[in-house]
Order: sequence, then structure tokens, then C-alpha cells
Amino acid sequence: IQINEILYLESDNTYTKFYLENNNTVLSTKNIGFYELELIEEPFLRVHNSFMVNFNKVTKYVRADDGYLILHNKKAIKVSRNRKDEMLSFFKQVRY
Repeated sequence: IQINEILYLESDNTYTKFYLENNNTVLSTKNIGFYELELIEEPFLRVHNSFMVNFNKVTKYVRADDGYLILHNKKAIKVSRNRKDEMLSFFKQVRY
């Protein structure tokens, strides 16, 4: 998988699902915490216990309903309250 093909990752217990631009998914036997460390140098951020997002694929942040991100494929990803401040800071860094 190429990094720029990944839209987001979703935790599935001890597995991780990769959602790709071509609408395919890839299932990994590693948990999302592993990829959080592996992708630390990339524009990825864990925004929820269940989701990690490629910020190059984010089109906007919506504050309504406790906050969520919209990806360029129109997928909405919930941002947890605990990760909101970190996400906003990261979003500004990636955008500028």
C-alpha cells in the first residue's frame, strides 16, 4: 500500500482496516496503535479510539455534533472530545 492511497484507518479490535482511495479495504492483523507509531512522520493522526486519518485527504472540519472531519470522498470521521485540541493543532500545521 502506498501512503498517499490511504484515506483512513479503522480499528477492528486487534485488527486494522485500511480504507483506500480506490474504494478497496485492506485488513491488517496489527492493531491501530502499531500504525499510530509507524505513521508518526506522515500526515496521519489518531482522531478517535477507532480512527486514524490521512490529513492530506481531509477537506474540512465541522464543529457540529461534537466535531467530525470530512474526507474528499465525503466520508465523515468523528473526532473524540479528548483528541479535538490535538487534531485542531495538527490540522493547522498540515494546512500551512
